Amino acid sequence: WDEYKKRYDWTMNDFAAICFHLPYPKLALKGLRKMMDKTLSQEKKDSLQENFDKSILYSQMIGNIYTGSLFLGLLSLLENAENLKAGDKIVLYSYGSGAVSEFFSGELVEG
Repeated sequence: WDEYKKRYDWTMNDFAAICFHLPYPKLALKGLRKMMDKTLSQEKKDSLQENFDKSILYSQMIGNIYTGSLFLGLLSLLENAENLKAGDKIVLYSYGSGAVSEFFSGELVEG
């Protein structure tokens, strides 16, 4: 995350939500809390937490689907979060067992 922030000059204030690879949600919650630094307002932290909670709903029902868990989380977020709108950015984080990880982001569009 630190490298990604430097490369693109973004902070968590630039994002409406973050979706994680979810082998189990508690691990992702630890990551979210670590990414929410002291510069974020309480309102922003609450919004990110609310969207995180929406992103894990399907994983809680279905369980770990391994590689697809990031995209199941994104689907869960998009179908359940009522506060997202066109133009909002979502950061996505995935990792593998070989200590390789990837951050990327997308921007919501109309439709």
